[in-house]
Amino acid sequence: MHFTKFKSWFVFTAILGVGFVAGLLMPANQIRESIAEIFELQSIVVAEDAEDDEPLHVEITETAQKSLGLKIRRVSLGNYQSTYEVPAIIQELSTAKSLSISSRFEGIIKKVFVSEGQSVKAGDLIFDVELTGELLSKTQTELLLAINKIGNIEKELVRLQPLVQEGGIANKRVLEMTYQQNQLMAEIDAKQQELLLLGLKQEQVDSITNSKKLIRFLQIRVPEQLLTPQINLTLNDGKEEPPTFIIEKLFIKPGAVARLGESLCNVAFHEHLVIVGQAYEKDLPMLRQLHGEKADLSVFVGTARNAMMVPGGKIAYIDNHADKETNTFAFYVYLKNELISSNTTTSGQLLTPSYLTWRWKPGQRAHVRIPSAKYDEMLIVPRDAIAEDGVSRVVFQWKGQVAHDHEHQEDENHEHADEYQPLEVNVVFMDRETAVIDPQGRLKEGTRIAINNANQLMFSMQTGGGHSHSHDHEH
Repeated sequence: MHFTKFKSWFVFTAILGVGFVAGLLMPANQIRESIAEIFELQSIVVAEDAEDDEPLHVEITETAQKSLGLKIRRVSLGNYQSTYEVPAIIQELSTAKSLSISSRFEGIIKKVFVSEGQSVKAGDLIFDVELTGELLSKTQTELLLAINKIGNIEKELVRLQPLVQEGGIANKRVLEMTYQQNQLMAEIDAKQQELLLLGLKQEQVDSITNSKKLIRFLQIRVPEQLLTPQINLTLNDGKEEPPTFIIEKLFIKPGAVARLGESLCNVAFHEHLVIVGQAYEKDLPMLRQLHGEKADLSVFVGTARNAMMVPGGKIAYIDNHADKETNTFAFYVYLKNELISSNTTTSGQLLTPSYLTWRWKPGQRAHVRIPSAKYDEMLIVPRDAIAEDGVSRVVFQWKGQVAHDHEHQEDENHEHADEYQPLEVNVVFMDRETAVIDPQGRLKEGTRIAINNANQLMFSMQTGGGHSHSHDHEH
């Protein structure tokens, strides 16, 4: 140990001796320069250490700000109603799903007037059918025979009328024929009713009766009463415009034989839809309150980035049982659809097929916002004004335009830049669109901040756009 101390002192003494000898041999001016360099180096180190105490910031040129679409706004105090989201999906009305138009006759399809995807209205022509059904043909034939018989009886009664006054056989014959006439009239009425049950309309039955000719061809149209009375009453807000359907699937082609009761096509009704939300048991008290108040819900359709708000949504009813698989309760919001395009055109006297595009479509995913906590007298900013730096959340305060030296100002290519300084904030609530900030922190009311692209500013500052020295600013 004593040897180690002796060695250290020896080395230190040797260094001092060498330095003393070097000082004697070195010219005086060189000694002064060396001392100056030492002090200059120390001043640079001190300055750099001092710069480390300056706050970080990022300078963004005018071009970069325009490219980012950077916006600046003064923050202000306000109230905010927070919400949380429950998933939902758009569906067809249960009473208007997979509507089928079936054949009430047996026959050969002679012509199809529609195509899949085409829109039609109640009463529009869709098929021409040549009747081949035995029952319908037989009933028509029996009706015509009864009509012909009653015509013959009427002629005979006219002939016998002058002989009735003479009495005898003529009077008895008139009574018998009158009885037959009444029987035939009852048979005619029964056959007419049977034809109506077989699918003919009243005007078609009247045509057979008056013309005394069988109907060989029939037209099948979109039925008038495909929808439930409740939907018909609320449809089009009381207007007399018939409902619009879309041909989803054709099951038969020209030349095919249509059987009695066979489905000819399926149509869809998309003028009115329903949004089905899935809520948990904890959500039921709020849903019942919203239902009782008939309050408008915030319903959004689509992905988070491209979600579109559905206006005026109210809860129609809430299921009284939970789904066995998800243990959620379904609630229903009726949705009046919006027509966004139609290619209906006329060519001469003919109307070309119409193909409609509805804004809302069955199967689209949606979410419903349910009210939650309320925040009063807080700083309310857009979600995009918040950047995350590890566990911290910051906003970028606008510090004004950076004033550079005259050399830069004389440069024609030089572009002015604005300085943004990060401020750490206490975010008490944040959702997909909005952030609520405690006003007791560093961010104060009236401060100008960037209200969008905060993450891009953070990235620029961390990758070299940030500086650890300050500038004069032009406010």
